[in-house]
Amino acid sequence: MRLKFILAVAFLIATIILISILIGKRDPLQGISQKVNFGILRGPHTSLIYIALDRGYFKQNGLDVSIKEYETGYQAFDALLTGDVDIATATEFVHVTKSFGEFPLQIITTINTAEDQAIIARRDLGIKEIKDLTGRKIGAGWKGSSGFFLETFLTSKDVPINAIVPINLLPSEMDAAISSGKVDAISTFSPNTDRIKSLLGANAISWPSQNSQACYFLLTAKGSFIQSHEDMIQRILRSLIEAEQYLKNDENDARKIIEKRLNMSHKMLLSIWPQYSFRVRLDQDLLILMEAEAQWLIRNRLAGSMKMPNYFKQIYIDGLNKIEPNAVGVIH
Repeated sequence: MRLKFILAVAFLIATIILISILIGKRDPLQGISQKVNFGILRGPHTSLIYIALDRGYFKQNGLDVSIKEYETGYQAFDALLTGDVDIATATEFVHVTKSFGEFPLQIITTINTAEDQAIIARRDLGIKEIKDLTGRKIGAGWKGSSGFFLETFLTSKDVPINAIVPINLLPSEMDAAISSGKVDAISTFSPNTDRIKSLLGANAISWPSQNSQACYFLLTAKGSFIQSHEDMIQRILRSLIEAEQYLKNDENDARKIIEKRLNMSHKMLLSIWPQYSFRVRLDQDLLILMEAEAQWLIRNRLAGSMKMPNYFKQIYIDGLNKIEPNAVGVIH
C-alpha cells in the first residue's frame, strides 16, 4: 500500500510539472486579438503588409490589423507623429528629414528596397538630354526621397540644383501638371513613373535617378509604443516574415493579391516588379544611406540643426533579432 501511495504521489507531481510546462509554452495571446493601426503608403512598396492581411497571417498571430492608406509616405509618417496610427511605412529619407533634435520614433524593420525613382520629361519642349533640364520646372515630392535622389543625380551630371525650378507636387497632381505645362518634367517613383510615361507616350523621355542606390521602406513606430508592445512587435514581424516567405514560394499568386488590392493591371505590376526587393531586414547599408541623407540636409540647411543624429539609436534591433537574427545585418 505504501509503495502504491508513493507511486501515486509521484505520478501526480509529474503530471503537475508537465501541465505547468505546457502552460508556460502556450501562446499567452491565444484566442486574444490585439488591435493595431497601420498608416501605409498605398502602392506596391508595401506589398508584404497587403499579403499578410490577405493571407490572414496577422490574424493567425493574434493581431487585429487595420490600415489607413496615404498618397505619400510623408503623410503616413505625419499620421504616426500625431498619433492617428500606431505604426507607419515611409522611406528612410522621410525618417531622416524628421530625425533631428528630440525624436520619438524608432525603425522596426525594412520591408522593401526599391530602385524605382525616375525623371520623366517632355521631348516636345526640347528636352533631349540631362543638361536640357537646366532652367526647367521640375515637379516632385520635394519633402520625400524624390527630391534627394533628383538633386544627387543632377549634381552627378553637372546640373546644379539651383539651376532648376522646383515645384512641389503630390502624385495625384503630376499627370495634370505635366500635361498642362505647369512643369516640364517630373521626378517620382513607380507606379507613378509608368503612368506618366504612358500618358506622354512617344513624347516621354526618362532617366533612372537613383544611381544604383536603393531606397528603403521602413516600418516605424514611437519608441514608447514599441517598449510597451514588444510582444506585439514580434508578432507583426513574424507575420511579415511569413508574407515574405509566401511571396518567395508563390510569386504569381502574391502579385495577384497586389493587383486586386491596388486595382492595378497585371501588365503594369509585372513591368515594375523587378524594381523591388521585399525583405524583412535591418542592414548596415541603411545606416550609411541615412547618414548621407542627413549630411545632404545639413549642407543644404534643411535640417533645422547642424548636429548629426545617431541613427543606430533610432533602430529597434531586439524585435527582429529575437524572431530572425539572420535578418539583422546592422553592426551591434
